[in-house]
Amino acid sequence: MRPLLAQNASRLDWSCVLTARQQEVVALICRGLSNKEIARELRLSEGTTKVHVHNILVKTGFRSRTEIIFAATRLTA
Repeated sequence: MRPLLAQNASRLDWSCVLTARQQEVVALICRGLSNKEIARELRLSEGTTKVHVHNILVKTGFRSRTEIIFAATRLTA
């Protein structure tokens, strides 16, 4: 069963679930940046960026970057 956050993406409050850094990563994912580009933008290693993306997926219950983008764009629309 998927976590409740993924089931209720339209009501997801990113700030209650994700750290400030993870929210920055989400914003960059939504801009279509790759892990390498996100790492460069935030001055992180690519490995650290991968960990952030993984933790975002775990915390939200989403299965892919596409689901993150879909949920984030629904919240801002």
